[in-house]
Amino acid sequence: MSEAPPMEKVDTAVKDRRWQKKDGRKWVLLACVPHVVRGDYFEAGMDNVIKAAIAPRATRLVVHRSIAPRRKTIDDHPFVAGADCHGRLLLYASQGPEPEPPVLDGFYRGPLGEHHGFPKAYFICDTLKHKSTRLPDHGFPILHPGNAGLVAITKTIFHVADLHPIVGSDKAALLIYFSVPEIWATHVVDYPPRDRPWGGNGVVVHKTIVWWVDLSYGLLSCDISTRRQNLRFVPLPPDCELPPGTPDLDKRRCVGFRGDDLRYMGIHEREYDGKPVVSMWTLVDQDAGTWRLDCQPLVKDIWNDEGYKATKLPREIPTVAFIHPELPGNVAYFFMRSRLFGVNLYTRKVLEWQFFAMLNPPMRYHSSRFVRAWACPNSGSTFYMPHMEHDVNLERHGLVPLGASSGRDSHRYDGGSIRRNWGRIRLLPLRAAGHRRGGRHRQAPRCIKASAGNKMRYVQIHGPPDEQVVTIWTLDDRVHARWRREYEVPFVETWDGKRYKRSEMERKLALLHPNDPDVIYFFQGQLMLGGAEGGSGVRALRDDPLTKTPSVGTLPFFVRVWEEERAAEEMQMREAAKGRWVILVSVPHVAHDEFHFPPGTELRLNFGAPPFASRITVPRRIAPDRKAIDNYPYLAAADERHGRLLLYATQGPDPEPRPALDAFYLRPLGVHHGFAKAYFICDTTTREASRLPDPDHPFAILHPGNVGLLCYSISFYVAELQPAPASGTATLLLYRSDSDAWVDEELSYPPHDRPWGGNGMVSHQDRLWWVDLSYGLLTCDVVYGDDPPDLHYVPLPQDSELPAGTPDLEKRRCVGVSAGRLRYVQIDDEPDGDPIVRMWTLLDEDAGEWGFDCAASFVAIWDDEAYKATKLPRQVPAVALIHPTGPGDVVYFFLRSRIFAVDVRARRLLEWRFFEMLHPPMRYHSSQFVRAWNLPTLFQ
Repeated sequence: MSEAPPMEKVDTAVKDRRWQKKDGRKWVLLACVPHVVRGDYFEAGMDNVIKAAIAPRATRLVVHRSIAPRRKTIDDHPFVAGADCHGRLLLYASQGPEPEPPVLDGFYRGPLGEHHGFPKAYFICDTLKHKSTRLPDHGFPILHPGNAGLVAITKTIFHVADLHPIVGSDKAALLIYFSVPEIWATHVVDYPPRDRPWGGNGVVVHKTIVWWVDLSYGLLSCDISTRRQNLRFVPLPPDCELPPGTPDLDKRRCVGFRGDDLRYMGIHEREYDGKPVVSMWTLVDQDAGTWRLDCQPLVKDIWNDEGYKATKLPREIPTVAFIHPELPGNVAYFFMRSRLFGVNLYTRKVLEWQFFAMLNPPMRYHSSRFVRAWACPNSGSTFYMPHMEHDVNLERHGLVPLGASSGRDSHRYDGGSIRRNWGRIRLLPLRAAGHRRGGRHRQAPRCIKASAGNKMRYVQIHGPPDEQVVTIWTLDDRVHARWRREYEVPFVETWDGKRYKRSEMERKLALLHPNDPDVIYFFQGQLMLGGAEGGSGVRALRDDPLTKTPSVGTLPFFVRVWEEERAAEEMQMREAAKGRWVILVSVPHVAHDEFHFPPGTELRLNFGAPPFASRITVPRRIAPDRKAIDNYPYLAAADERHGRLLLYATQGPDPEPRPALDAFYLRPLGVHHGFAKAYFICDTTTREASRLPDPDHPFAILHPGNVGLLCYSISFYVAELQPAPASGTATLLLYRSDSDAWVDEELSYPPHDRPWGGNGMVSHQDRLWWVDLSYGLLTCDVVYGDDPPDLHYVPLPQDSELPAGTPDLEKRRCVGVSAGRLRYVQIDDEPDGDPIVRMWTLLDEDAGEWGFDCAASFVAIWDDEAYKATKLPRQVPAVALIHPTGPGDVVYFFLRSRIFAVDVRARRLLEWRFFEMLHPPMRYHSSQFVRAWNLPTLFQ
């Protein structure tokens, strides 16, 4: 008979106190993936229940399938993102159409991928009333439930905080849901990690302070009870930072509270001998980011404990589960083969163990991500019922909050477009304004908007259609929400005149003028009309046709997005232009048309000063096909005079279903073969994109790496070179904008029978230079040269030629223009194994003469103190680009999602940043996917 494992020698009362708070409540261990059941499981009026168990056994939430209709998979599953002390749980779940209901609540181990495009929602599960309430959509896509937290204010009032870092920016959108008055408020806050992506490893809450956790980097905190929200960054303990995206960190690390102390625990290998240790730290100074090391036992010492031996578990490194929330000392819990066991890390002794029935996900995924300690509001086995106060709903007073819906088609305009600049909008209780409902007449939406002179205005339209009155209030006291009535004007008096014809169509409020608080804009049908209130008549009138009239529920936000997004782009452009050049990512972001683009525009710009990434976003109608490593839209050329970009994209049928996210498939899909290919001219000054006509040629478009762009004021030229090695000739397809037509010329091909690499093109001295990184360059003057133009061959520097088709040359080599000179960079492995980076400058194109500039050993670069400070490994990086304007010999490199600049001559690292390229994934980062773009003068 097997012997039961011994436990710590304490009586039952002491053991029970391990999981009991000072106020008498009990801690339970909540599995974060709920159990999903069909309708006949619950009694009438219930849609959730808690299946409680005494810790350290598992407690589970059970919800109805109408809340979480989708099949569970490792890439999509309902998730308990937060819990409070009043019996409320914050539940995340995707809301796709319900599939054929499975008999069992299964979990698919492989990603199904079928949830992409389904809406995602947050629910508040009141486990005392057994009712679940879906929160209104906040207008942003829900990116990661690991960035959302639940904060209890009182028994009946709570807040939900959801953090959305803005990609490629030093800002983040902090969304806060107020249960009273049932609205989302959005704050644009400084994002201390700047361009580093956030890991989203969960949220811990203490009182009213929310702590967002990135187990590779640190924590962000914010007290959401304050009037002004600020994110404060606390780094992890020393030497704990890892590259972003490091996998399975929640199996090795966790963060949690023990009483009022924030603690961090991690399993890692000791530096000097590689033995696994468990470290427990306590945050002692948030302002200084100071941690105290409490203990650091060897995992081997835990294995040697008699209590551990009695469990019959193998001597394997366990998975981190959580830090005990109550016990004094250093008590942590771990998973191992479906068991959960507690360890006093200071004494290295196992305190208790239990089989942990988590159900979902399977054992291989058990980690700190899927379990949380919850001080549930039960006394014994009975939940107490809080007294429900009256909730104020602003929608009853005519205000449609952000993300709410009052029209059937409102979701058509909700989505990922509302990303930034909402910090200026603040929703306040309107009861103090003394407004009343307009009888039985349905009221148009109202708008609150901070405007000129720091005024907060509230506009109300009320009365029957033929007697409508416009009332404007000004907020005099922000603290007590006291409003003063500014104007009350009959609509017909304000709009009486020749410039406006009366209509029976309903007028719907659009927005306040951002600089003049007396000017208000309305929708009438598909027109937007603007006029001044206060008895001064019409001051301004604009007729802006819309492609489709927005629904009532989203009107106040639909228009304001256009205004503020453009303002943000212009601000980014001004900031980037201070450096006069940007690093442009060659694969654009693709978005749904209706979500991202103001009418009449087909581009969005997201610019950052180097070394931050700059990107453009184009609508899916321009690049409809799914991105894969064998087919993706590509910025083939950029004009430095007039702001034009040349974009290549295949034109296959719009896929069904349309992807909700702009994904990138790592494997070749092969589905694009036979699709038409097209070039677009993207004008960054007007935000317009024009498709070029297709060439009348048997091989219309062969390779975007062989196409170039030359611009002269209002006219421009596009040239694609199509070598035919078998015949020793090449075809030059040339598009002239003034004639809007392509011509083709047959040219002599200097490489004769050698195929051309097609590694891109650069423009220099009004000539086009086609690049083959294994062989050399071809150049010609397509505008002022001979007719037909002559192709001139310039070989690479001596001993640089490689066989045709040598792979991944873009990671080791690049050609670019720097300070008006054509330059070449190359990484070589020396015979002694020491990698070297070298630079040349083209001195004589006719003679093909290159001047050697400098060389640097990577060993010397790695030994530089600035490089050591980046914590990057001593690995050979990938070439990114040559600095286009700076003096000296500066080259940028990629390594592990970071970009860094090196002065090759001085062998010194100058700067580094995390580089948000988005697409393609990090493994493909190279000089092929970025370009240095000197901004046109009009941007500067």
